[in-house]
Amino acid sequence: MVSARGSDLNLIAELPGPKQQIQAAFPNIDRLITVSAALGERAKALGFPADRIAVLRNGVDDQVFRPVDGSSWRARATGATSVIVSVGNLISLKGHDLVIQALQTILPSLQNPKFLVCDDAEVV
Repeated sequence: MVSARGSDLNLIAELPGPKQQIQAAFPNIDRLITVSAALGERAKALGFPADRIAVLRNGVDDQVFRPVDGSSWRARATGATSVIVSVGNLISLKGHDLVIQALQTILPSLQNPKFLVCDDAEVV
């Protein structure tokens, strides 16, 4: 059993040498666990048999990630009353562009909104 997390199939497998190594390992993998259906589709595109792919989404530890007082984020957003945060690497695959598109719909209903993107623990 092997777990695919994203960069392994989406980025590393684009390089000729690693791609061949990844594909050479496929016959020896009984089950490939992917964290999303899209990643399972990528594995299929690389030649992994669909009937041996299982999608198990990443879990979230609700003792670590839970609603909190947002005042520290608002302070980072110069005292905004509405703060939207998008977290993830600054690559198109993470969908920050989709958040920006969605903002066009919700911004009119928000007072003093700010949009923050957090990449590798840095707010940009």
